[in-house]
Amino acid sequence: MTFYSPDHPASLVPGEAWSSGLTSLDEAKRLGFIGICDTTDPVFLQPCEAWMAEHAKDAEPLVMTTMRFFNGHPGPSTAWKVYLVPPAK
Repeated sequence: MTFYSPDHPASLVPGEAWSSGLTSLDEAKRLGFIGICDTTDPVFLQPCEAWMAEHAKDAEPLVMTTMRFFNGHPGPSTAWKVYLVPPAK
């Protein structure tokens, strides 16, 4: 997930080295984050869900479905598994 504004959180990518400079896992857990797993990617879905199970235990899970339209015609829908992780207390 990517945000394009300096007032939004840095992106978190499961499996990425935390020393890459984007953020740290401790900072993400302290400030809270939104985790998103793409259910259409069979290679990425299992590692993403495993990462969320380990690092987002207190998250509020939800499933969000999106659909793109082009010239008024609907395209395929995509389901996203979204994890809302609140800031640490």
